[in-house]
Amino acid sequence: MTVPPPSCHPRALRWSAVRSAVLLIGAALLLATLLTGRAEAHGGPVELQVVTVDPAPGEVRVVVRLVYTTDGHGVADAAVTVAGESGGVRLTPAALAPTPEEGVYEGVVAVPTAGVWSMRATSAEPTASQTFTVEVPAPAAAAPPTTPSAASGSSATSTALAGEGGGAVSATSTPSGAPGSEDDRTWVWVAAAGPVVAVVVAAAGVLYTVRRRRARSGASG
Repeated sequence: MTVPPPSCHPRALRWSAVRSAVLLIGAALLLATLLTGRAEAHGGPVELQVVTVDPAPGEVRVVVRLVYTTDGHGVADAAVTVAGESGGVRLTPAALAPTPEEGVYEGVVAVPTAGVWSMRATSAEPTASQTFTVEVPAPAAAAPPTTPSAASGSSATSTALAGEGGGAVSATSTPSGAPGSEDDRTWVWVAAAGPVVAVVVAAAGVLYTVRRRRARSGASG
């Protein structure tokens, strides 16, 4: 009677099949345990961390991170909002948008007035919140309008004025002693009256000469 090789023995084949099945079952159980543990970890408590608070006139940029406390992984697809209060004025909660980095959310919160604001970032599901304080600066003051300086010496100063229809009107002020001043007008009047005076004097001289000749003619006759 011939005995088959051990590798072909029916009992050996059965034990080999049993060992393979046990190994497969063990690997499946281990994989299931790992997946269950990861799922349970992501289903645990979360923490909301404030990463960046960047105030500017009229607004505050906020960046937060929502993570699982058990493994530090980011929480995706959460609804995160930011609300604020200052001096009895309350802000309507502003939603933060998710970023490409998992668990990080950011957005800009509009604020109506400058000053110190108490704000709270909140995640609705999973539940978490974090408070912080920020000072919002006031808008920069507008520069005062510039006014033209007075001209020195004999130069005239021109000032642009708004005319009818939105046009520009140039008004010129003349310093004392410059052409067109009171002294110049006086000299103009004197210069204009000079010829008239000369004519009157000449006429008086002619009249005087005529009368004198007549007087001499009468005396000789």
